[in-house]
Amino acid sequence: MPKIINFRLLFFASAAVLSGSLVAYAVISERYYLIAFSAVILAFLIYSLFASEITKRTRLALSVVLPVIVLAFSGAGLLNYHTFIKNNPYGDRPVEVTGRVTDYVLYEGEGFEAVVIDDLRIDGQKTLYKAAVTVSKSKYGAGDRILAKACYVQTADGRSFPSQEYRLNIKFRISGSDVSLISEGSPNLLETVRARLQTGLSDNLTKTQADTAFALLTGDRSDMDFQTSSAFMFSGLAHVLAVSGLHISFLISAVSRLLKKLRTNRFLHIAVITVTVTAFCALCGFSPSALRAAIMGLAGAVAYAFFLKSDMLTNLSLAVIVLLAARPLYIMDAGFIMSMTTVFAIACIARRLAKALGRIHTPKIISASVSVTTASTVGIFPFTSEFFGTQPVYALLFNLVLVPVYMLIFTLLLIVSVPVAVFPQTAALYRITQPFLYAAEGITALSGRLPAAVLTVFPLGIFAGVYLLCMFGTSRYILVRGHVHKALTVTLAAVMLAAVIAGNLPAPYENNRLTNSAVIIVDDGKGATFVIGEVTETNYRGIKEFFIENRRRGIDYILLTRVKEGDFPYINYISVLYGVKGVVMLDFDRGLADSLYTALSKPVTASLPRDASGTDFAPQYRDGALRSIEIRSENKKILYLPYGAKPSEFLPVEGCDTVIYGGAKGDAILPPGVRTTEEYFVLTLD
Repeated sequence: MPKIINFRLLFFASAAVLSGSLVAYAVISERYYLIAFSAVILAFLIYSLFASEITKRTRLALSVVLPVIVLAFSGAGLLNYHTFIKNNPYGDRPVEVTGRVTDYVLYEGEGFEAVVIDDLRIDGQKTLYKAAVTVSKSKYGAGDRILAKACYVQTADGRSFPSQEYRLNIKFRISGSDVSLISEGSPNLLETVRARLQTGLSDNLTKTQADTAFALLTGDRSDMDFQTSSAFMFSGLAHVLAVSGLHISFLISAVSRLLKKLRTNRFLHIAVITVTVTAFCALCGFSPSALRAAIMGLAGAVAYAFFLKSDMLTNLSLAVIVLLAARPLYIMDAGFIMSMTTVFAIACIARRLAKALGRIHTPKIISASVSVTTASTVGIFPFTSEFFGTQPVYALLFNLVLVPVYMLIFTLLLIVSVPVAVFPQTAALYRITQPFLYAAEGITALSGRLPAAVLTVFPLGIFAGVYLLCMFGTSRYILVRGHVHKALTVTLAAVMLAAVIAGNLPAPYENNRLTNSAVIIVDDGKGATFVIGEVTETNYRGIKEFFIENRRRGIDYILLTRVKEGDFPYINYISVLYGVKGVVMLDFDRGLADSLYTALSKPVTASLPRDASGTDFAPQYRDGALRSIEIRSENKKILYLPYGAKPSEFLPVEGCDTVIYGGAKGDAILPPGVRTTEEYFVLTLD
C-alpha cells in the first residue's frame, strides 16, 4: 500500500488530542457539528496508519490507542470546564476571603481596579485558584495581604469562555465586599523584576514607547493606549507583541552561542537554556504562545545537543500534547489556537514557498521572510476571520520592513534588562532603543492611514476545518502526486478569495426587536449602513462582536449623537475597521468636531450636518439637545427619535419610510401613512 503521510508518531498523537479537545469544545459551545469534524480527523488518521509503511502490530495498536486518546481528552475538557467555570461550592452565601495581592490588575475603571490575589483562602479553606477583588485604585500594592468580609464569590457565567482568567488560573471574582488590609508585604522576586523593568522604561522613554517596549519584552499590553494597539492590529504586527517563537528562538540562539564559546558540556548547556527560557516565560506570565515556543525551542535544543532528529511538526506536536494535557480548555483560547495554527502553517507551506521564490533568484533573506510571513497569514486566516472578521491588507509589507526593526529593539531591550533587573540605576541604558522606537512607531502608525488598510472577511465557520485540511494536503507531509498538491493549493486560494468577496457584499441583518439602545444600526436597504448613537470605550467591542456574529460587512456612515474627546480613538478604530465613508458629529460644538476630524487616522468626513457624499442627515434640536434625526438616502426617509421623544412634537412623520423610536421599531403610536419595514435594525449594548 502506498505511504500517504510522512509518518510521525507525535503528530498522530497530537491530532488525536486536538480531536478529543474539539469534541469537548463542541459540547460546551453547543456546536455539535464539530463532533463530526473530529470524527473525520480520527478516520483520516486511522486510514493513514494502514496506508503507511509501518509494522502491522503498530498499526493495530495505534488504531486502538488513537480513539482512546480522543475519548480521554473529550472527558478531560468537559471535566475541566465544569471544575473551573460551573462548579461554585460557595453559591450565594456571604463568605470571608483572604489573599495576597499580586502585581496583576485584571481590569480597571474610574477610581477602581480588580486586583488579582493568590494564596487564596475562602472561609479559612485554601484553594489552588486565584481571585479578582475590586478595590480602590492604587490602594494596595503587590505583596499586601487583604481581607474581604461579607463578600460573594462568583465564577464565569459560561456564556463566553474567560480566556484571560483561565490563562492566569483566576476562577473567582469577589463582589459586594468590604475590603481591608491585613498586613503590608513586599513583592516577590518576579514582581520586583517586572516593576524595575517597567519603572526603568517609564523613566527613560515616552509613555507610548515605554508601553510598547514593555509589551515587546513581556507580552503585557495592558498599559498600551488604544490608538497604538490598533495600529499594530491594522499593520498585521500584533504578533510581535505576543511573546512567541520570534522571541524564544532568539533567546535560545543567543544563550547557545555564548555557551558554545564557553565550551560547556551538553548537559550543562541544556540545563542553562531550560532555566533561562523558564525564567523568561515566568516574566511573560506563562502565556500559551510563550509556552508553545518554549517547548518547541527546548525540544529542538535537546535534539541538537544529543544528535537526534527534530523538525518543526514533531516539536509542535509535542507542544500541543503537553499544553492540552495541562490545560484542556486552551482549545477555546484564541491565543493558543492562532499560535499553534501559525506554526503549523509555517511547517506546511513556508518551505515550498521559499523554493518557489528561489527559482526566480530571490535573495535568501527575502525569500525566507516572505515565505514565513505569507505562510503565517494563510494559516491563521480562518481564525482572524472568525475572531476579528477582518484581514490587514498590508501585513506582508509591514512585516518585511518592521519585524527586523522590532527584533533589534527586543534584542537591545533584553540585553539592557539584565543589568536593570539587578541594578535599577542602569535603566538609562534603555534610551539607546529610542531612535529605533521612534522610527518603528512612525511607520506602524501609517497602517491606519493607508487606503483599504483592513478588509472585511466572511467567517468560514465549519469550512475552517476543510481549509486547514487543504493546507495540510499542500505540504510535504502528504505524499501524493504533484497535481493533487496543485489542486489543493488552488482550492486554498479560492476559499480565501471567496471569503474576502463574501465579506464585502451587502447583506441584511437578522431581525432584532430591542429597546433602549446605546447604538442604533440602520440599513437603508440599498447597501448603505448607518450607526447612530455613541461609539465609546465601553461599547466598541459590542459593536464589533455584533457585526461579526450577524455577518455584517461594513459601515458606511457613523452619526454620533453624543461624543467626548476620550472616545476619539474608538471611533477611529471602528471607522478604519469597517471602511467608514463618513463620520458625522450631530452636535453644535464646532471645536469638538474639528478635534474629531484631526484625531481620525483616515480621510473621513466630520461635518455638521451634511457629509461629503451628499447624503442628508438632518438633526433637530430642542433646548440644545438632539431630539430627532431625519436620514434621506436613495429616495428613502428614515426618522430616528431618541428614547422618550414623542413623534407629534417634531418633524412631520408622514412620508417617512420608517420611524425608529426610542431605540426600537414600532413602539410609538404612529400617524396614518407611516409604516415600519424589516430593513432597519437596532443593537442593544449592555
